[in-house]
Amino acid sequence: MRSENTFPTASLFPVDLWEWLPENHPVHFIIEVVEHLDSGTFKMNNSESEQYLPEMMVMLLPYCYAT
Repeated sequence: MRSENTFPTASLFPVDLWEWLPENHPVHFIIEVVEHLDSGTFKMNNSESEQYLPEMMVMLLPYCYAT
């Protein structure tokens, strides 16, 4: 039987990472724009074994230029 942890532990990250971003942060705008794009144009092949999601890479590029 497991005993309950009686020591108070602080979390390194919040439960929801969006809590760390202010409402007017540019990442919200970038995600909204990329979500409205046709994601089929980002894929080079139809395999599901990409290491990184193409949508994530498209979001990352303008974010890097913006900051």
